[in-house]
Amino acid sequence: MPVAGKVIRDNMPRWKENWTEQEVAKLRSMAGTMSLALIAKELDRTTGAVLAEGGGRKTDHRRA
Repeated sequence: MPVAGKVIRDNMPRWKENWTEQEVAKLRSMAGTMSLALIAKELDRTTGAVLAEGGGRKTDHRRA
């Protein structure tokens, strides 16, 4: 709900926020061990954001 030019989020995934190194590390550790939906929920991201971030990096834990 907008309040004086600010948007207050109610448990909505982050949108267009840069990934931190800690988030990318967590994504890499979870890749291949949990479902996409669970990873997205754990990271407070959309499944699309997780796919986009994971697709551009070597997230396959077997190759790390």
